[in-house]
Parts: sequence; structure tokens; C-alpha cells
Amino acid sequence: MDLNDLHYFTAIVDAGGISAASRMLGVTKSSLSQHLAQLEQSLGVRLIQRTTRQLVVTPLGLEFHRRCRRVLAEAEHARALIDEVRETPSGMLKVNCPVLFAQIALGPMLKQFMHDFPEVDLVLDADYREVDLIAEGYDMALHISLELRDSSFVVRSFPLDRHILVASRDWLREHPTPSSPIELQGVRSVWLKIAADLPPQWRLFGPDGQECMVSHRPRFVSADPMVVKQGLLANAGVALTTRGVCHEELIDGRLVHLLPEWCGATHFLHAIYPSRQGLSLIARRFLEYLGEHLAPQMHRVLTDGIRDFSIASNALQRAANA
Repeated sequence: MDLNDLHYFTAIVDAGGISAASRMLGVTKSSLSQHLAQLEQSLGVRLIQRTTRQLVVTPLGLEFHRRCRRVLAEAEHARALIDEVRETPSGMLKVNCPVLFAQIALGPMLKQFMHDFPEVDLVLDADYREVDLIAEGYDMALHISLELRDSSFVVRSFPLDRHILVASRDWLREHPTPSSPIELQGVRSVWLKIAADLPPQWRLFGPDGQECMVSHRPRFVSADPMVVKQGLLANAGVALTTRGVCHEELIDGRLVHLLPEWCGATHFLHAIYPSRQGLSLIARRFLEYLGEHLAPQMHRVLTDGIRDFSIASNALQRAANA
């Protein structure tokens, strides 16, 4: 049997149809149909019943699919063994990650990664949706959260920056500047809501290990950090967000950091992948690269903002004294 036939058959079943598999693999539907017909002819059995409206995998096809997955995994292990000997990662790496993370952290790191691994082709899909690693053919997905929900996949986590309390300068002209978290109880807020069942509360950590839960009243809600920033700039209330999202606005004074001695919990970047044993050399090198370069990049995002803020403040002070 042709290993390509097994690969395409498995993809058709995983994706739930030829059209979906075509989009996932970037292979024409006619080519997939041809591989499927060729496989069934070589076996002398029907693996998938095809009608004008749907494809139905036969019971024999389901069992054959299960075993094909094992064969393909072993083939990938064999390739990984050769890659380890060659020590030159090559081929395609397909990664899904949040848009904002791609823009402020991962994007600037990729130039060096692509330089260091010239034989790697990278497909980076940036969005905020939940992806099916297996069905959509991803090597890994990157998620950012305080903690990761239970997952049947393998996870490696990297710490990111903490969240800070922010409000617009114009909002503060009409509301008193808080001196403690207690004064924020019931405040109108701009809420970064990442799960449907979350209550509108901020968990804040202060000096000497203090901890405080602050209930707020969302006026503007979004799951996109950049949209939350727009809500802040629209004077909708106070938000708990990262310095990396709004460092430019903090520099020019449109946004103000509230209660700097208090902050939210540390968020993590979670790299999720199907199997440690099946992880390709390319994917392993990518994880190693994240482990080596992510913290310095996040530090640059934060310190550049602080440095620029200091430069701008000094310039304003000199202009005021002139």
C-alpha cells in the first residue's frame, strides 16, 4: 500500500469529509478522491460509503482508520529518528496562536528562528478560536491563560507578564483615583472575559503577600485584549490588562496605571501538542526556542515601554522648565 493513500484516507476520516480534508491539507478534492479510490481498489473493500450529501465510514473503515493512525505515527517516529541523526530540522511546522501574542511576542522572534532553521517551512495561524489539533493538522497550539483546562494532550507552559489595573486619563477626571483595591469594589469596568462561566471579579496580589478579590460591573466586555484597550480609550471604566497591550498609551498618558503595588496573577503561555513521542524534531526545536527566547522578548516588550515612558516624561519635564 502507498503510505500517501493511508495518509489521505486518515485525513478524510479525521476531517469528516473530502472537502474539509482538502482545506486542511491544501490538496484538491479530486486528488483526495483519487487516492481514496486507489486505496479501496488495492484492498478490494469499501472503506467509505459515498452519497451526494455525505460520506459514511464503514465499520471496517473505522477499524482500518484506527490502525492507519498507528502506522502513520510509527512512520513519523522513524522519520524523527533520521532527523535526530541529521540534526537538521526540515519540513513544515503548523502552529496556532492568539493574534495579539503573534503580534507583540512571537512575530518579532520568528526572524531569528527562520534564520536558524532555513529548511523549516512555518505555517502560523493567528486567531482566538479553539482548534482541533488532530483534525486540522496542527503540530501544536499556543494558549494564554491563568491555568489550563483539563486536556488529554501534552502541555508545556511558559510564564508571561502579570496583569495591571488601567484606566483612561479622561475617565479619571470624572472619578476619584483609587488608593486601595477596596475602593474599586463595584467599579464600572472593561472586562477581558475569556470564559463564559467566569464571574466579574479580579484577583489582585499586593505587597507582603496580600490578596484581594474585587467585584466589578462590566460596561464593556470582550475576549480580545486589543478590543478591551479600545474600551479603555472610550472611557468605559477600569480594566485588568497587560502592560504589553497598552504600553504605548501608558507612555503618552492616555492610559494610567492604577495601584502599581497591586497586580493580577501571572498568565502562562501553554504549548499544547498531541503526543510527546510523536513530536517532530522541528516541533521540539520550536519549543526549545520558545523556552530560550520568550522571556527575553516579553522583557523587551515591557522594558521598552518603561524606557520610552521615562524618555517621554523627561522630555515633557524639560519642555515645562524651558
